[in-house]
Amino acid sequence: MTETINQQKPESHSEKLSEKKKASPKLIFILGLVCGIVLVSLIIFILLLILSSEQPKFSQTNQPVKEEQNKEETKESSFDAPDKKIAEMKFFVMSFCPFGQQAEKGIIPVARLMGEKAKIEPHFVIYSNYGSPKEKYCLDKEAKYCSMHGLSEIKEDVRQLCLWKYQPEKWWDYVEKIDNTCRLDNIDTCWEKVAKEVGVNIKKIKKCFNQEAKDLLAEELKLNKKYGVRGSPQVFINDKEYSGSRSPEAYKQALCSGFKNPPKECQQKLEESGGSAKGGC
Repeated sequence: MTETINQQKPESHSEKLSEKKKASPKLIFILGLVCGIVLVSLIIFILLLILSSEQPKFSQTNQPVKEEQNKEETKESSFDAPDKKIAEMKFFVMSFCPFGQQAEKGIIPVARLMGEKAKIEPHFVIYSNYGSPKEKYCLDKEAKYCSMHGLSEIKEDVRQLCLWKYQPEKWWDYVEKIDNTCRLDNIDTCWEKVAKEVGVNIKKIKKCFNQEAKDLLAEELKLNKKYGVRGSPQVFINDKEYSGSRSPEAYKQALCSGFKNPPKECQQKLEESGGSAKGGC
């Protein structure tokens, strides 16, 4: 009896390749999906790193500004001048120093508010033996009375000293207009137009300039030495130097700190903007 043995036929090489081909699209899809997920995750991770690194930079950039503002606020709130019955402010400027003019714009509203309740005096920064050639910076041949921005500036300093001596009530209006309408290169003619507009006695100022210039400047030079004036602006309240913000409100608060009994005007709020304490000539 012949037994028939059924044996399984082995797979051929071509059949094996066919099976591999059937499996490869699935494998490619899975690999692609995994790679896509990894790539997206990597992109998200990089973006998060960029965003997290940008945040400290932003805060670092703004930190010095905030610190500077805090310093100025601290200066203003902590400034306390020695007390007097009538508080006194002396401020030293160059008539065409932009920072000096900035200070004047802050002080003028305070002077108008306080009137005779306080003593506010303008003064000028005077250098000796300054510049070259001397005749371009100094009023006199000996070069005792010179100014940083030249002869036209020190001439205007003298005119303002004359005005303060003979018509102090006109000084604030005159200087405010000078600062807003005249320039260093035209001040030698521009000043007369401004003087006329605010009611200054032009003949009196010219006479004072011709006869009293050196005497007035000599007094300014003494004050410069007494207070150790180095540049424009410098402000002293009851002989204590103030170097805080140059806004009207800041100057008012500093001045009012010097009264034994502050007048009611000290309660009135003035403009708080007007420039930081930075900058000088």
